[in-house]
Parts: sequence; C-alpha cells; structure tokens
Amino acid sequence: MSGCSKSWCTFETLAVGMTFMKIFSLSESVSQYLQDKQLDFVQATRLTSTLIQSVAAINIDEALDEAKSLALKCNEVLERLDSSDTFVNRYGSVNVRVSTEPDLRRVPVVPRRPGEIARELSLYKLFWYI
Repeated sequence: MSGCSKSWCTFETLAVGMTFMKIFSLSESVSQYLQDKQLDFVQATRLTSTLIQSVAAINIDEALDEAKSLALKCNEVLERLDSSDTFVNRYGSVNVRVSTEPDLRRVPVVPRRPGEIARELSLYKLFWYI
C-alpha cells in the first residue's frame, strides 16, 4: 500500500472527517445568515452563541462510532470488489483496507530548551545545506 493511500485509509482521517461533517452541518445555516445583506447584529450574536454551544455539545464518541461503521462498510465494499471477477480483470486487485481502530502509538515529541525556536533552527539548517 502506498504512503498516500495508507494515510487516507486511517481511522483518524475518517474520525476527523465525521467530526467536521457534524460541525459543518451545524454551522451551515449560521454561515449563510452571516453572509446575508440584511444582517441583524443582535440575531447574529444569538445565532453565533447558540452555534458555539451546539459545537461544544457534539458527542465525540458518536462521531467515532460513525467513523468505525463507515470503515466497516468501506471494507465490505472493498472485499466485494476484490471478489468480483469483472472488477479484478478490468482494474486489478484491491489491496487497500480502512483501519477500524485508532492508532494508539505515542508520537515522539522533541523537547525544546528555553529560548530555542525549533522550527526556525530546522529551517536554518535546511538553508545552510542548500
């Protein structure tokens, strides 16, 4: 599996996408109202504060469950495509599967010393070698 397809087929990518879909579904009407020419600032303030409360009340566990069910459905479709002779003959075998659980490995963090600006230092080294 290539690096691109591997990064797109992670559980984390699906979970973030599902969370953003929930946020966008809540914010769509408020966004359209804020772009209206007949904007009432009091109503806009009320809508915005209600939106903030709604976004804060999003159940992350529900989004994770939806992402897991979507991953399982995707894997079922991929299995069916892999077993279909016409698809395999036309396009080749599908060897990609979507992960259904989050990757819980710890991401290493590079320690920063007081006064050190790690990003500028790494860019400096990059330009030094060029």
